[in-house]
Amino acid sequence: MHVQVRRAQLGEPVHPPKPEKPEKAEKLEKAEKLEKAEKLENAVTRGTAPGAGASEKSRSTRKGVIVAGAVAVLVIGTAITWATTREESRDDVVRRPLATATVTKGGLAVETVMPGTLEFGGLKTVSASLPGVVTRLAKIGAKVGRGGRLYSVNDRPVSLLYGTLPAWRAFKAGMTPGRDVEQLESNLRRLGYFGGTVDRTFTYLTSVAVRKWQASLGQKDATSLDLGAVAFAPGPVRVAGHKVAVGARVGAGTAVLATSALAKTVKVDVKVSDQGLARKGQPVTITLPDGKTVKGKVTAAGAPVERTRGTGKTIVIPTTVTISDQKPAGRFERASVTVTFRGAQSRDALSVPVEALVAMSEDTFAVEVPDGRGGVRRLPVTTGLFAAGRVQISGAGVAEGLEVVVADS
Repeated sequence: MHVQVRRAQLGEPVHPPKPEKPEKAEKLEKAEKLEKAEKLENAVTRGTAPGAGASEKSRSTRKGVIVAGAVAVLVIGTAITWATTREESRDDVVRRPLATATVTKGGLAVETVMPGTLEFGGLKTVSASLPGVVTRLAKIGAKVGRGGRLYSVNDRPVSLLYGTLPAWRAFKAGMTPGRDVEQLESNLRRLGYFGGTVDRTFTYLTSVAVRKWQASLGQKDATSLDLGAVAFAPGPVRVAGHKVAVGARVGAGTAVLATSALAKTVKVDVKVSDQGLARKGQPVTITLPDGKTVKGKVTAAGAPVERTRGTGKTIVIPTTVTISDQKPAGRFERASVTVTFRGAQSRDALSVPVEALVAMSEDTFAVEVPDGRGGVRRLPVTTGLFAAGRVQISGAGVAEGLEVVVADS
């Protein structure tokens, strides 16, 4: 009865049921059929039967292949049903065209996608040292370069100069030599006011240069600089926010401005299990909110920290990614993005769609190749990388352009 129902599903002729046989004869006939089915199934599994696995029904084994992290399982529950049907109705099986794909050669890489945040990097706070009332603030979003005004207190400008050493004392004649003096003179030379030798000593030429520079800012007869009259940063900055309003009274240590670098970066929390991806110089691809992609690379990976995720906590590696081309990200002030890290990869891999794999056992695989007569033959293969819905394969007979059968969708 099972065979008749299966034929009806395939659009085959349904024969009238045969007259019932004595119980003993019926059992004997069933035993013979089962023995034939087992022999044929064993032959198909070994690939020794004519057109081994050639019929449409052999594709059911393919649909049992489930690949997840390079693990596959073979489901063979319908093999005996196929073998019995094939044995009894070899002449009237309806064949359908086989779905195929070709073996391709090219780059194959394992990719890991993580969420990230696009924002201006290098956020810092600029605090006042001069006491008084804030009379001017640079606009939010403004770019301030060497010699530019960040803010004013009592109408005296606080200017940006370049350097890694913060200002920690006033600059004036008679001060002890130091690296901060050398940093000041280097900036005054770049601004065109200092013509002497850049060194660590505050000389008469240094005071002349200070007076000329301050005069250009509206400060007359200023031959020295009070602590707080300049702020040092490694390079130009962007005003990211105001900590106080114009008219506010400030004192030493009062936060006045927030600044950032001019370039946007991406912050990513990398799982500890993926920390091998957070290597300095590691190339990545960033997908922006508008769907456009831009290249980047890892420039910093911090020490592991604990983050709260929902009701639990997890340990992550804070990672900074720089963007190679700022233009595509220009219109996003701050946004959620995705970052694709590349792991293991092969440049000249032979690969097929994962659906082309047929599991021969728990850890052995094959692909099926059309034999030109409506059937297929199986080629044992060794699997490699699994990436982007494809799997790297190798083995005797596997070559670029080889046509292989894929599972029906």
